[in-house]
Amino acid sequence: MNVHLALDVSDTYSQREHANNVEAMQSGYHILASGIYYIYSSIQFQLDSSITCRQYNSQTWRQGVIRSRSNQRQDSGVLLTSVHSCCDDCTWDTETSYTGGTFFLQAGDHLHVEVSAMGLISFQAESSYFGLFMLTN
Repeated sequence: MNVHLALDVSDTYSQREHANNVEAMQSGYHILASGIYYIYSSIQFQLDSSITCRQYNSQTWRQGVIRSRSNQRQDSGVLLTSVHSCCDDCTWDTETSYTGGTFFLQAGDHLHVEVSAMGLISFQAESSYFGLFMLTN
């Protein structure tokens, strides 16, 4: 089951950081100007060190950046995806999944992140984040 992550738009830093050509909304980002954007997402999974990998409901966790384009459904869907697997022999209790890429986005596009292991996400701003910036229009 994938869960749609919500942005914290009450944070003044996120408001200021994404003020140009993009509107930060709780549901994701709304693109105001067409252009080529670099999109990135990092999710840190915080594991319980007392539990082995085999004890989790799923041993593979996914994150995806999804584009919704209301006027062209065929162009909606997954832009980026990253898959992470846990391991019983690993000695660390955090796993970071990062993905990023360059895409042409149209004004009106909406971007959001979906994650399959919501209960394992570390919601620290420095380890789990989603953003974008325009390279050229």
